[in-house]
Amino acid sequence: MDLLAPLPDTHAGRHTQWLWSRMLAIAGGSPPPDPGALAEHFAQLAPTMPLVTQMVEEGSSGQRYSALLGLPNLWLRYTCLAQDDEPHLLIAAAYSHALEPNRYSDQRVQQDGGHVQIRGFGGTGPLMLLWHGAGGDLTNWETLVPHLAGLHVVAQDLPGHGRSPLKGFSTGDALADADAVIAELDLGPPTIVGHSLGGYLGLRYAATRRCSGWIGLDGPFGLVYPWDSDDPELPETILQIGREIRAIDVVGDLAAMNCPALLLLCAIAASPIEERMVPSRRELAEHIARHHPEIRIEWVQTGHDMILFQQPEETAASIRDFLHQPDDDGSDRAQD
Repeated sequence: MDLLAPLPDTHAGRHTQWLWSRMLAIAGGSPPPDPGALAEHFAQLAPTMPLVTQMVEEGSSGQRYSALLGLPNLWLRYTCLAQDDEPHLLIAAAYSHALEPNRYSDQRVQQDGGHVQIRGFGGTGPLMLLWHGAGGDLTNWETLVPHLAGLHVVAQDLPGHGRSPLKGFSTGDALADADAVIAELDLGPPTIVGHSLGGYLGLRYAATRRCSGWIGLDGPFGLVYPWDSDDPELPETILQIGREIRAIDVVGDLAAMNCPALLLLCAIAASPIEERMVPSRRELAEHIARHHPEIRIEWVQTGHDMILFQQPEETAASIRDFLHQPDDDGSDRAQD
């Protein structure tokens, strides 16, 4: 199979062609051409390249290229991000484990002249809608979803992420996308599960719309967003997301929410950037305990991103336990 033949003639596609051709050369015995960059990130993966028997393209644009690579007993996801502006430098390229394509189905929901990308993982019963964090996409849930087998789970790309046609993120666009998805699926009020940014957004949704439940995975992580809104070291896309989060009234939304709620907060600062989140998490937990004792809080011994990627079984167990708690009428939330 010629892996390089179907690659698109885009900035990200050309970066992918460059990287893959060199990995194939490494697999054939050639030394890495740039040990400081290529060898560090790709030399260990190069031997897998000749084993690839299938390739399924997931998404292609000038900036982003994503594909699934099928090996005899394994699926990998390759994602390449390139700068939109000249000289189209490589931003990131990474491999991660992926679910087999036959374990989910993709769908585009029409919304205001564009579309919303969603991925259904099967299951039955009430809708559980998954919203990822900043910089992520609907594939972030693939480590967690196998532990939610049987539940009706659908993941969604937020605006400005994944295969969303929108260039940037706004809370208004995200809520409008959610309304379109929920109307299209026509399964009644959903349970929203959101990680980080998705947790903030889910809280906003639950405070302003009918919702069967809200589950925040280290989001929100404070009553007030703990970073400056104009940090010169951060790209404008991230700064804009920060401004949107900062504008969400966490205190007001907690008071307005009228559905069962679970918030998992991370007890560990897994990186220096998370140090600011430690006191803000504590302040948030104290506020909820004092003013909203009906909201269930659990502390988990992991970091902000690792709540999905490092301990998906434990996270899924907390979600399942919450869903199987009886509602006021005695019925199981997962079967309502």
